[in-house]
Amino acid sequence: MSEQRQAAQNGPRVSRFELVLGAFFIACWFLGLLALLRIVPLGGELRLGLYPLFSLSAALGWIMGNVYVQRMRRQSPRAGLPRGLWIYLLGPPGVLILVRAMAPRIDQEAAPMVPVLAVAVFVVFFLVPVSLSAVGPTRSQLSIGRADDEAAGRSADLQRPPVDRPPKESEESS
Repeated sequence: MSEQRQAAQNGPRVSRFELVLGAFFIACWFLGLLALLRIVPLGGELRLGLYPLFSLSAALGWIMGNVYVQRMRRQSPRAGLPRGLWIYLLGPPGVLILVRAMAPRIDQEAAPMVPVLAVAVFVVFFLVPVSLSAVGPTRSQLSIGRADDEAAGRSADLQRPPVDRPPKESEESS
């Protein structure tokens, strides 16, 4: 019983999947840093154009944003910020940096701001599902009808007062 209480106080635990994902992202960041410092020569290993890089960035942002939203749904509302947020938000740009570091050296020197723009695209596409999940309606807002009125403690007949309508012209003439 004390283990459950301690787990509830410490918040959600990081799953094995997140540990493996975090280790992969740390390795990508480390290898990208070594390539930036020119300790490990990676230039010219991958001929990837700008459109595929930005497509990878958008897809990675969208996927990680949706995975983060699913993680938030599994978490209790009082637990606060999940520990896995840092894995989903700060990890994938390491993959983008590494992929760009593998481009030919001439391409890297011709467009030095491409990694920054790729990370910006990732962040935008990460924030889209995260921001939309906070705006979406809940189940109670979607169901309309008598069951909601009774649950709220009021009758459907009492919601709208009767409206006195003037008689129609056809009723007045008869």
